[in-house]
Amino acid sequence: MKSTLSAAVLGLLALVIPAEAAVYECTMSSRSRDNWVAPKMWIDMRETNVVKVYDGHVVRSKGDAAYPVNYTMRGQTRYMMKWTLDGLQGTQDENTVDYSATFDRAAQTISVRARVRGYDNNAHGRGNCALLR
Repeated sequence: MKSTLSAAVLGLLALVIPAEAAVYECTMSSRSRDNWVAPKMWIDMRETNVVKVYDGHVVRSKGDAAYPVNYTMRGQTRYMMKWTLDGLQGTQDENTVDYSATFDRAAQTISVRARVRGYDNNAHGRGNCALLR
């Protein structure tokens, strides 16, 4: 009886602790000449129902902390994320950049698009991610 109860409790705990509670480090490649897609990005999923991103652009715009982003799920493992960063220095002036990204937790891949407001060109990047914890 005790072992059955222990197994049931462990099973319930597995449901309470989200499987995505982790931090991923992504190494990006981009053909953008303005570097709107950072070469390294971290995705923080340690909090329930919260996804945060962190890279050099977030540091310049929001300070030295991971930034919570809006996201929706596509299936069990794909996160569609969106966020906006203000005050990023471009070649001529400061810019507002709208980011969207698709992160596939199962495949550990990410695709990022950066749209600089007021300009026609977009930056794209892809990367592979590794689970840190």
